[in-house]
Amino acid sequence: MFLKEANLSSIEREMVRLIAREYPDQLIAQHLNKTEKDVKIHIASIGKKLNAKTRAEIVTKAYRYQLLP
Repeated sequence: MFLKEANLSSIEREMVRLIAREYPDQLIAQHLNKTEKDVKIHIASIGKKLNAKTRAEIVTKAYRYQLLP
């Protein structure tokens, strides 16, 4: 599976990168000019798309599916 095949939006792809760098929601929101609530919604969406329940699972699956370098 590659990044585009995961059906992640460009914002979600960037969030996965920031999550992997251990950015908290507040910093992700600032970096992407979003609200923390928007970030939480996107992270939940990413989790559903990758079948991941935690941020750690999102990162693990992102590496496993070659979504991160």
